[in-house]
Amino acid sequence: MQRLRINPAGLALYLFGLVVVSLAGMSLAGVLLYIFYLYLLFPLFSFVLLLAVIIKFRYYENFSTEHPYKGENVSYTLLLANETPLSGAFVDVQFKLISPDASQHLQQLTTVVKRGQTRKETHTLTFPYRGIYKVGIDRIELYDVLRWFVFRPKVWFRTFYVYPRIVELKRVFPTLQNVVEASGQGQGVINDHTLFKALSEYRDGIPIRHIAWKKFASTGVPFLREYEKTSWPGVEIYLDLRREQEPHRRILEREDCSVEILTALVHYFLRHGVPTGVHAANGRERFDFSGDSPSYFSEFYRETISLSFEGDVSPAEVYQSDLRERLIRSGTIIIISHRPDAALLELALNAGRSELAVFLIINQSGLAQTEKEAQSKRIASLSGVGKNLVCVNTSNAIKESLEA
Repeated sequence: MQRLRINPAGLALYLFGLVVVSLAGMSLAGVLLYIFYLYLLFPLFSFVLLLAVIIKFRYYENFSTEHPYKGENVSYTLLLANETPLSGAFVDVQFKLISPDASQHLQQLTTVVKRGQTRKETHTLTFPYRGIYKVGIDRIELYDVLRWFVFRPKVWFRTFYVYPRIVELKRVFPTLQNVVEASGQGQGVINDHTLFKALSEYRDGIPIRHIAWKKFASTGVPFLREYEKTSWPGVEIYLDLRREQEPHRRILEREDCSVEILTALVHYFLRHGVPTGVHAANGRERFDFSGDSPSYFSEFYRETISLSFEGDVSPAEVYQSDLRERLIRSGTIIIISHRPDAALLELALNAGRSELAVFLIINQSGLAQTEKEAQSKRIASLSGVGKNLVCVNTSNAIKESLEA
């Protein structure tokens, strides 16, 4: 909002000086009287010149792109134009720069723009991480030579939404590829044990947990209970949004890697018509998405900007809660996590003993090499998780890791 402000300290000093000079002016004449009138009129003259500057002052902002992508350098140019021929413009500019890592900042500009001239200020901004960036002018102050009067014109800043990279996958790892191939079969993949369908004769190799024991006792022939299938081919993806410390470069790189793994999978599955659900919770809010065709991807991609890493809610808790509430509609579960704790590894270990196929994708981006080696040894010591577990070493290895 535009407003003109008077410096109270300057005004008090002026009034005090006016009293002193007035008392002196009662007994003196000549040069001293001239000084008295000059002292009296100079602040008014300074104020008039400031008004002339205010009327003819212009500023212009320009960004080299209106839609920066992650990792791009953007040139930001500020032009301060003083179009009055009467006086120089005394200017203070404070910049706004809010970014995910809070490491960038723009120094305050204090300058004098000569009459009839334009001052050009250029900065190079970087957008290294996914997120919301607020860039531009936070405040401009025009003031007179005495700094007794200050004028603040209206200013604006830009908000840029920087989205994750889209990693194009040609395929996914073999055990997950079956999901794509099953997506067109048009039949459920999870038995609903509350919906009995029929009895079928037992065949060798089939688990016996659904044998109809009363029928077996009366006929001597083993039969299996069959149930309606209520979950359709597709995937449910759970993203780990935990953040254990304040964000810094390695933390933000790791989080971007997780979101880019998610984006790559959603893009691939939707492109192949696989029904896809995405779920994440951080303790404060929950993210949910579902789609089954390429037309849904742009909606998902826009919403990735709202994925906020915070809190300590494990995706295992979110998954188990959805399982209890019967919210899971697909037979394949993918969990993307940077913290493969015992609960997540247990889900991967039990994947073969359930009708649900659970895959765990571990994001190792941002870890020191010694931490990666220790984590890999720990995982290697567990038997039975190999085919259900994939490690992504860095964000540059997403494609290689998911296609292997």
